[in-house]
Amino acid sequence: MQNHTTLKPVVETTLSQNESIEKILGVGEITVRYCPDLTRPRIRIVSSVSAYEVISTHWVKDAIAHREDFCILCLNRANEVIGYYRVSQGGVSGTVADPKIIFQVALGCHASGIILAHNHPSCNLQPSQADKDLTYKLKQVGKFLDCPVLDHIILTPDQRYFSFADEGIL
Repeated sequence: MQNHTTLKPVVETTLSQNESIEKILGVGEITVRYCPDLTRPRIRIVSSVSAYEVISTHWVKDAIAHREDFCILCLNRANEVIGYYRVSQGGVSGTVADPKIIFQVALGCHASGIILAHNHPSCNLQPSQADKDLTYKLKQVGKFLDCPVLDHIILTPDQRYFSFADEGIL
C-alpha cells in the first residue's frame, strides 16, 4: 500500500508555482464551457413543425440523403432554443447516439429539455425498433436528470418528418 501523505505538500508546492495538476499527477483537467449569445432573440419551439424547421435549417443538406446524422436541440424552460449540437455522423444505414454525450451537452448548457433528431436517407419515415428503444432509454435518462426528452424528429431528404410526440409514442 502506497503512503499518500507525501502527495499533499508536492501538489501544494507545485500548484503554487502555476503548474497544472495534469503535469504533476497525470490527471486531466475538465473544462465546462457554454457561451450563449444573449444579444440575439431566441426561437421558441411550440410544435413539431417549429422544431423541424429549426433542425432542418442546421442539417447538412448535401449529406441528408447519403448518411445518418444525430443531433439535439437544447431548450430552456420557455422552450426557446439555446443550442444545437450534432452528436454523431454515421453511415448509410445508421449512426451512434451515445446517451452520455447527449446529456453531457444538455447539462453543460443548462438545458431544461431536449429534442432529439436524426435522418433516414432512405426516405422511410417509420422509426425502427432501434429508434424506439433509444428514444425510450433517453426519455428515462432525461426524466431522472430533470431534462426531459420533448420529442424525437426523423427527417428525410424529401423534406418530410416524423414526430414521436405527434404520433403518441414518445
